[in-house]
Amino acid sequence: VNVSFGRTAHKAISVPSHWTLVSRNGGGSSVAVKRLVELLGMPPRQITVPPGLLTWKGLSDVWRPPTHTGPIVACGGGAVLDAAKLIRVLDGRNSLVAPGSREFFRPSNSVDLVCVPTTCGSGAELTSTASLWDEGRKRSIDDPALKPTSAIYHPDLVGPTWNEVAIASLHQFSLL
Repeated sequence: VNVSFGRTAHKAISVPSHWTLVSRNGGGSSVAVKRLVELLGMPPRQITVPPGLLTWKGLSDVWRPPTHTGPIVACGGGAVLDAAKLIRVLDGRNSLVAPGSREFFRPSNSVDLVCVPTTCGSGAELTSTASLWDEGRKRSIDDPALKPTSAIYHPDLVGPTWNEVAIASLHQFSLL
């Protein structure tokens, strides 16, 4: 995972005109998402992750095949970043295949995934795992196809505790 820190961290990624924004708040009802859109421009494709625990049903309800390929930029907490990882695999497959099936992780044309964490502690922006809730049980999926391409730590896109993000990120690096 390529990692960039600071107020100019967003310049480390190249976002063409066709890109996808994955967030909890759609086109910008949160401060972080609004700021990200200011920095990168309005995405032609937006996927809003439903509130609450990330479920396969919730994800499959909002996912649609992309009309153009381009990077996925996820802005949010652990559930949003996990959703973006799964969306990236679905986009590469261009079909809605459940994560439990053998076909889900079959090699596909994968796009870049840039994770912009807005909360501290999950480490989802650095790992090749994603969690889904199914029938009241947490299900963890671990596959190299889920590993993000880049992580951006931008102080204007994180909650009020930038120092906590820095400390949590350093902790995550120590686990790699």
